[in-house]
Amino acid sequence: MSDKHASSGRAPKAGKSAAQAAGPATADEPTTRSWYLGAATANELSEVCNELFFDLRGTVPKYEILSLLIHEGLKNKERVRRRLLAQRNE
Repeated sequence: MSDKHASSGRAPKAGKSAAQAAGPATADEPTTRSWYLGAATANELSEVCNELFFDLRGTVPKYEILSLLIHEGLKNKERVRRRLLAQRNE
């Protein structure tokens, strides 16, 4: 349940997840999702995040580092789409 609904004691409307009911998150608002990643990818993501976190001496929260890493990856969605289509057609 989102903080918005937790504080009001109300559940989100039927058919909507807590995240959808809460509305769009801003860059300042960390959120959680439950997605699965391959173990190697999750390990690599964790290692890169930790490396950047320590390089920046902890001045940038890890959620901001992860957000930027993912955002940069999203800029390549067409390349990802082509790769997935090529894998599907193999």
